[in-house]
Amino acid sequence: ELAPLVLVKSLLFENVSVADVPDDAFDVTASNLSSDPALLSEPMTMSVKSRSGRYAFEFKFVDGKAEMALGVKDIDADTVGAQLAVGGQAPMQGGKLDAQLKGSLGFDAVQGFLLDLPLLVTLRNTTLSLYGAQQAPVESFTLPLGLRGPITNPRISLDDSKLADSLIAAGRKELADQVRSRADALLKGLPVPGAGGAIGGAVGDLLEG
Repeated sequence: ELAPLVLVKSLLFENVSVADVPDDAFDVTASNLSSDPALLSEPMTMSVKSRSGRYAFEFKFVDGKAEMALGVKDIDADTVGAQLAVGGQAPMQGGKLDAQLKGSLGFDAVQGFLLDLPLLVTLRNTTLSLYGAQQAPVESFTLPLGLRGPITNPRISLDDSKLADSLIAAGRKELADQVRSRADALLKGLPVPGAGGAIGGAVGDLLEG
């Protein structure tokens, strides 16, 4: 009752290959992995980082609170756009994509760790094509999203007013006017693409396991 049934004080995997990211290698470090981290005086931590710097995941459980940070950089926007295509039309074409997620996690005995966090996606040098509106090239555009659900299978949500504000900030008021009342139709409830296979799935398996 006073100590976890299982405790791994230190864990290290170096130069790990990930099937969805064949051109990169990952290092995994963790400390104080246990069956009951609340019984430990030291925090449970985990880090998964790619050697290129494109992918980074950090997880900490301390004082009964779980926190995580996830970042991806320089992802081909076409790869993600193809997975978000509606009626054969991708919402973005060309350019690169960065994404950042950071905050606290909830926990459910059945579903495991749960997300309910803001997700900032920044598109660079891409062409937007939303909701049947005219295509619009943008140099830099930040898309404010929400990520909610189990860490192994989260869903994307979108605030249409924030999307319109971001379009205006990117100098595309005409596009903002066209999509303001229809934004939720594109991304609401869609599964997380791309990075979920690279880090999300592997990390989810480790955390849930």
